[in-house]
Amino acid sequence: MSLTPGTPIGKYVVRRKLAEGGMAEIYLATVKGPEGFEKEVVIKRIRSFLASDEGFVKMFIAEARLASRLNHLNIVQIFDFDRHDDTYYLAMEYVRGVSLGEIRKRSKERMTPAPRSRALCTTRIGSPRRESRWGSCTATSLRRTCSSRSTAR
Repeated sequence: MSLTPGTPIGKYVVRRKLAEGGMAEIYLATVKGPEGFEKEVVIKRIRSFLASDEGFVKMFIAEARLASRLNHLNIVQIFDFDRHDDTYYLAMEYVRGVSLGEIRKRSKERMTPAPRSRALCTTRIGSPRRESRWGSCTATSLRRTCSSRSTAR
């Protein structure tokens, strides 16, 4: 079941769906604090039909543990890991910019190669289970490109 804008998930409030894959859904959400504090985050949530799959849940928990220990300029930070209703979720750093999948799609449509500077500035981190396609919706496949480094955080 997809979450609609305004739906609370833990201390976060869903703003919109960013992507959906075979195993997880990715949402843009906000967390609010005192004195008007507000921060945008990405929520990666296990799809509800997989929430009862013990093996998949263990893999997701292992991913959360691994990703939370990594600290690198080109890896999104994990802020939170929790359970909401029937499924687990990760709250991660939101980085504005164009995804590598979008760059590849535009290049294919224009029949031109992707700019090398973008390809060289893209990092993909490993995980216990890595998706084989670039456009997958896993926390470990979220990446920063050179252009997103210039955006305010």
